[in-house]
Amino acid sequence: MLFLTFLISGISVCVGYASALLINHWLLKSARAEVTAAREDAEISVNLERHELHEFFAHVQSVTVTVDGSMDRHITRVAAFNDNIVQNVAKDPKAILRAAKQLLEANVQLQEELHSAREQVSVKQLQIETYISDARTDGLTEIANRRAFDHEIRRLFAQRQRQGVSFALLLADIDHFKWFNDYHGHQVGDEMLRLVAGTLSHTLRDMDLVCRYGGEEFAMILPETSLPHAIRTSERVHEALEQMSHRVENAQLRVTVSIGVAEVRGDENVESFIKRVDEALYAAKHAGRNCTCYHDGEKCLPASVLPKVEDCSGRQTAPPHFDGLDASDPAGEIDLIGANREQDPDHADVVAVG
Repeated sequence: MLFLTFLISGISVCVGYASALLINHWLLKSARAEVTAAREDAEISVNLERHELHEFFAHVQSVTVTVDGSMDRHITRVAAFNDNIVQNVAKDPKAILRAAKQLLEANVQLQEELHSAREQVSVKQLQIETYISDARTDGLTEIANRRAFDHEIRRLFAQRQRQGVSFALLLADIDHFKWFNDYHGHQVGDEMLRLVAGTLSHTLRDMDLVCRYGGEEFAMILPETSLPHAIRTSERVHEALEQMSHRVENAQLRVTVSIGVAEVRGDENVESFIKRVDEALYAAKHAGRNCTCYHDGEKCLPASVLPKVEDCSGRQTAPPHFDGLDASDPAGEIDLIGANREQDPDHADVVAVG
């Protein structure tokens, strides 16, 4: 019986010690994971890096100390139980049973303390993940922001170096948005940005990333996508936006975008790749807007000339009464809108953004 009690004591110590080791290992693993995430997204926020992560590690250290203290107390209790058994077993045979019960209760208490420690760190870890998620989300449109774009592009380039997986990038710019924003007001402009962001998100695949690249410009990263398929995606974007409309007071607003497309090539770096896509977007603007151009690695071409891709012809950027407009003259556009309403009152509520 005495041997059994010592065995129970030994098992209790071993279980407690193993649990403490596992908890400490988990704490360190969680901490390392947060460090890795922070390093991968080094631009998240200076305050986040210095304050929130410092708070997280301070909390991990505090919980680790608590775990170590719980383990020390547990070992001390087990030693006291053993001493009590040795001193009293001859006088009180039931001392062994009481000690065994106390050992089990002590082990349960230790397990509860270790579970509580893990829960505390889990809460902190979730807070850090939330901070990181918020730092990668555009506040206005609630889609990914430029910071998230930079992170994903770097990740895909690293994956390409390891596995040779290709991907494509689309940059879309809302046509004549500055004039639209000035004419209809920033509140309506913000609503249009949200609508465009939502339309893009619903049009693309779950594996794709839609970002607000800056201002009225959106980026769409398409993993495992060739150039022809990327251009087909751009056509779906045009079609989806054509079906999107939003009524503001007496006007039914529609929006068009110009899109630049490229597939990553050879050993080019992030900067040269984005530059090619940007050049394609610039070419689409100069081609009349509301169309797609792509960069083949040497020059920019309209999507209509890409082999084996149908229905990629460019579109006029505006309805007939906008034909021939100089995009740099927003005042002229306002005059034409007014003139058109006077000439055709039945269609005065249709205003094209683009």
